[in-house]
This record gives sequence, C-alpha cells and structure tokens, in this order.
Amino acid sequence: YMDVRFLIDDLGAELVDAPEAPSNIPTAPAEVPAPADMRGDGAGFPPPQPEQPAGAQGGVQVSLSRIQRPGALASGDVVFSDGEKAEWIVDQMGRLSLIAKTQGYQPSQEDVLDFQTKLQAMF
Repeated sequence: YMDVRFLIDDLGAELVDAPEAPSNIPTAPAEVPAPADMRGDGAGFPPPQPEQPAGAQGGVQVSLSRIQRPGALASGDVVFSDGEKAEWIVDQMGRLSLIAKTQGYQPSQEDVLDFQTKLQAMF
C-alpha cells in the first residue's frame, strides 16, 4: 500500500473517485480473458505433431511436450527412422539428454543429425 502511495506522490498523479453507478442498474463484473496458455483451445502451444506408427519409415519425428518435466527447459518425444522411441530433455544448463525406451539403444549418426536439425528448427 505504501509503495503505491509513494509512487503516486512521485508521479504527481491525482486520484479521482469513480462516479457512483445508479442503484437501479445492475453491474456485472468485467470478463477477464484467460491467459493464452490456460485456455483449452491450445493457444500458446505449438501445434501437435502427427503421430507416426512405430514402424513407419521416413526419417526422424520430433514432438514437443505440452507439459514439461521438472527441471527441464523443454522436453518431448522422438521417433527415429528405425521406429525406436525416446524421450528428449533439455535441462536448465542447456544439456540435451535422450532416454530411449530400449535400454542401451544408440541411434544412427544420420538420425542424430536429423534429430538435432529438427530440434533446432522447433526453437
């Protein structure tokens, strides 16, 4: 409260009382639109990526998660050209991590380059 009063004094602003509304006219509260990322229409998020069947060929498919993992700046899923799925995470230090569904999986060098290119294009 005091900060606002000091700010008003510093700016030299004058407070003006709002005019009284007639008592016979009902007043409705002003409708405040929800922030874009809180609406149910998906606004504020990139469009969802189409799902590819697990065995689909045609390169690497990268998607961004709408809900980020704790401690991650960004995260999502990737399907490599051989159909193997993995989760990717960029942490707060900017490090990229891949968590494959199959333990010990290593994507091909071409898939890694394609993944990095598509990931950079998303941001």
